[in-house]
Amino acid sequence: MDSITGGVLVIANGTLIDGTGTEPRRNGAIVVRGTTIVEVHAAKPPRFDPRGTMIDATGKFILPGLIDGHVHLSMYQDAPAGITSPTTAEFCTMRAAEHLLPILRAGVTSVSVPGGKWFVDVTLRDAVKAGTLPGPRIFCSGRALTPPGGISTIAARRMATCQRKPPACCATPWKISLPRRAGSVTVASI
Repeated sequence: MDSITGGVLVIANGTLIDGTGTEPRRNGAIVVRGTTIVEVHAAKPPRFDPRGTMIDATGKFILPGLIDGHVHLSMYQDAPAGITSPTTAEFCTMRAAEHLLPILRAGVTSVSVPGGKWFVDVTLRDAVKAGTLPGPRIFCSGRALTPPGGISTIAARRMATCQRKPPACCATPWKISLPRRAGSVTVASI
């Protein structure tokens, strides 16, 4: 490479960990065009166009983005004072969107969402992909699926709030019947 032109980002002088298993290299550099790492160097490239952006990473580390393999962006369970409808799709979307940039700034560039509320995670994935919101790449499955008594049911939420001695609402045993159709489970009573 002879020269780095404008619109390019160079991160140089840091300890480079490239993720291949080789030893970390001091004073390494990467060249980023758009959102893609296009070059990796053992040292700062010899020629640099001043229209580009240079980040001096002296005393820091340069490494590939981290991946969070299990995160629930939209499963926010609490609300600040004054919020009266914390379980609505709108509130869940707002709270999940607030977390995208801090996740990215922590070095996590990809997340896997095995399930969420409403279709919030799908909406956020599309917004990040379109460039509307800054955030990590999102791989998601859509709405969470759970069996009766699973993580997303009312009874499970009640049980999660119980303190040592469960109230009567949590003490009632589940009665589960299996209909003749294979693969479906119905809750007979709670």
